[in-house]
Amino acid sequence: MALSLALFFFSGANSSADTATYRPLDHLWWGTRDLAETPSLVVLGAGTALTVVALTLDTGVHDYFAGHDRLGGAARIGNDYIGTGIPGAILAAGTLGFGLWRDRQHEIDSGEAQLEGLVATGAYTELLKFTVRRARPDSGNLQSFPSGHTSIAFSSAASLMELHGPSLGVPALVLAAFTGVCRLDVNAHHLSDVIFGAALGYAVGQSYALHHQCMGGQRRVAPAAQCESQGQAAQVALLPYFDGRSDFGVAARLKF
Repeated sequence: MALSLALFFFSGANSSADTATYRPLDHLWWGTRDLAETPSLVVLGAGTALTVVALTLDTGVHDYFAGHDRLGGAARIGNDYIGTGIPGAILAAGTLGFGLWRDRQHEIDSGEAQLEGLVATGAYTELLKFTVRRARPDSGNLQSFPSGHTSIAFSSAASLMELHGPSLGVPALVLAAFTGVCRLDVNAHHLSDVIFGAALGYAVGQSYALHHQCMGGQRRVAPAAQCESQGQAAQVALLPYFDGRSDFGVAARLKF
């Protein structure tokens, strides 16, 4: 809710750098559509492959963390702060506000991309949780897959990496990875939940960042692929699925 309010709060703001009316729902659609482009499909495919491997390690990782409080109070950093999305939303809103104030299109696009990515990541994460309904390791709560804290943290990190480079992106990725470990430390998720959450968050954050980069300061309707001279090779996305609480497999999506 806070992310949506922040996004729509700035929707009516205009800058001489970009006088076109900002339509949040249009951008949410464009960024979602661009998830079908190669960069995001590569991340999702690699993340799915790692998730399948992680499924075989879930029990061992759970036994390592369960009841041991290995991170101590440091676990609050990821569980109570970074993974909630609030720091990312504040950073995004601040970046957008600064861009509007100083009439700087890069900061405007960066703030918009981060906010859009966070909203979309939260929506896709909740949709998967509702669809998969995997039990958490610490309770019968069927909201385990994927890890929302991890996906949100990686969404912000991906936006920063794509739009501001390694100087901001790498520290953000380290914090995002630590957030995933924090979720394991409090026994809230399986390792595979965290791995796919990271892939989902990064893919979505990257997609919205590339969408705004592709615009080059101009509102546009074309998908990201049309910004580059690239072939129409077949693309395959792999996604995990669960049948009950113990059976799992991989579903493939082919685009050509």
